[in-house]
Amino acid sequence: SENPADESSDHYERTFHAGAIVAGDTVGEIYNKIREMFPEWVKSLPAANTCKKIKIDKEDSFFITFNYTDTLLDVYSIPMDDILFIHGRAADSESRYLVLGHGKSREKIKQEAEANFDEETHPAFIQTVEAVERQVNMMKKDTSKIIADNQSTWEATKNVQHIYCYGLSMSSVDMPYLQKIVASIDAQHVIWHVDVFGNNDEEIDTQKANKMSILSSLGIDDELIEFCTLDEIQVYKQYALF
Repeated sequence: SENPADESSDHYERTFHAGAIVAGDTVGEIYNKIREMFPEWVKSLPAANTCKKIKIDKEDSFFITFNYTDTLLDVYSIPMDDILFIHGRAADSESRYLVLGHGKSREKIKQEAEANFDEETHPAFIQTVEAVERQVNMMKKDTSKIIADNQSTWEATKNVQHIYCYGLSMSSVDMPYLQKIVASIDAQHVIWHVDVFGNNDEEIDTQKANKMSILSSLGIDDELIEFCTLDEIQVYKQYALF
């Protein structure tokens, strides 16, 4: 918008579309580069501190991790067969890419991208934003495919009695997985153990209310939800988790 095409130029039609092409291609290139480099970045992170861990019941348990690291293997000695790296494992040399992306709908992306459009917005600017929108839409996590590819896991959850959600924000991008889990279990009897995090009681209460609302919307009875903070279930109390 700060560098509008010269309408008097013989090349106006070409330059009119140039911004959209460059913007769309650039965003696509950035995303592909992030996907390419992300596994190496994850592997470069410092190893988890074994003194800073929480109590986990490993007996007769199965773990679904949204984390790309080997923390469950290295810190908690969970067997590989008992873990599903639902978005990929950085240490897996056979996996070139990890699952990255957002969970926003096309309508939400369009609404955010075009929030400042008005009758005076230049058509070239609109065209450029729409080109970026198309790229951002392509960056959405394909949760449907991930769920379909792990059908055996969902079928195995039918006899689960307890579900522990630690470190899960329960954001919109997580909802398809939670919905699938709830649909696969005996939702009227399974007890949910959910962690909340906050710097004070007010923040903790707010997070409790938010997560209670989310689980209730999935059909989970409030009486089946138990909350805790990670500090309450840490193994070595003398080491601060954060």
